[in-house]
Amino acid sequence: MTPEGKLLLAILKQAIRDYIRLDPDSDTVSAEFSTPNGEGFDYKTAEDFLFNSIPISYGSKELTFIDACTILGIDRKKLKKKIARHIIEY
Repeated sequence: MTPEGKLLLAILKQAIRDYIRLDPDSDTVSAEFSTPNGEGFDYKTAEDFLFNSIPISYGSKELTFIDACTILGIDRKKLKKKIARHIIEY
């Protein structure tokens, strides 16, 4: 895998971790990804990227979940099913 592919995979993994593990109603800062807006912001950003077709910045480009899966050769429907099985309910 190219360095760019590894970076893209890391971004996708972080979005999935943020969506699965973070409390959407929390205003505390995530241990994994610290932002001034808190854990709820990280969760919402991940949710928008994974499920609402909201792109994130990837270098000078805008990248959607569909783009990331296509570039990495990942079946996005199967991935979404796996994400749904591992979500933590708060």
